[in-house]
Amino acid sequence: MPRPQIPHRRERILDAAQTLILERGFDGMSMSALAERCGIGKGALYLEFAGKNELVDQLIARSMRRITTALSARLAADGVASLGDLYRVAADALLGDDLLTAAYLDDKGVLGGYAATRADDRYRRRFAWMDGYLRLLQRDGSLDAGLDPDALSLALAAFTVGLLSLSKVVGPLGPDRLAATIGAFATIVDRAVTPADAPAAMSPAAYASMRDLLDRLTAENEPPDPRDPAPEAP
Repeated sequence: MPRPQIPHRRERILDAAQTLILERGFDGMSMSALAERCGIGKGALYLEFAGKNELVDQLIARSMRRITTALSARLAADGVASLGDLYRVAADALLGDDLLTAAYLDDKGVLGGYAATRADDRYRRRFAWMDGYLRLLQRDGSLDAGLDPDALSLALAAFTVGLLSLSKVVGPLGPDRLAATIGAFATIVDRAVTPADAPAAMSPAAYASMRDLLDRLTAENEPPDPRDPAPEAP
C-alpha cells in the first residue's frame, strides 16, 4: 500500500528529528518525543520511518545531498584545482551543515549508538571511486608519479574517518579548530603529492571524473520514492 502523501510531512519530521538529535543526541531521542515535537500521532510517524536508525539514515543522506550540491557548484565555477582544494571545498560545505558538523565535533555524542549499527558497503564504494579519481590525477601529472594511488586512498580515508573520533581523544574541537585542521591537512596533501610542474587547472578528464564521483554520491543519497511500501510499525 503506498505511503500517504501529505505535503511536506516527511521534511517536517526530518527537521524535528535533527533538532532533537542536536539537543539530546541519538541515544536521548525517542520516537515518542519526536511524534510529540511534530504534533502527529506515533502511528503516523511510523508510516514514514521504521525507526530512529532510518531517520538518521535519511538525515545524513539529506546532509550529503546538500554537500554534494555545494561541491558541484564550486566545481562548475572552477573552484577545485587540486586534491587539497577538494578537501578545502568539502570542509566549507561540511561546516555549513549543522548535523554533520555536530557529528564531527561529537556535540553531546550526537550519533551515539547509531554509528555502531552501520554495516553496509557505501564506504568501500566511495573508496573505489576516490582510487579511480587519484589514478586519473596521476595520469594527468597532477599527482606524484611515485605514489601508490591505493595507499594514498587509504591514507585519505584514515584521516576522514579519524576525524570522527578525534574529539574523543583530544577533547572538544569547535568549528574553527575543525576547519583549521582540515585546512592544514589540505595544505599537507598539496605539498606532499603535487608535482612542482603540475598543471594549474584540472584537466577535462579529471574534471569529468570528479563530476562523476559527485553524481554517484548524489544518486547514492537520493530520497526514497514516496510510492515505496511503508515500513511496518513495531
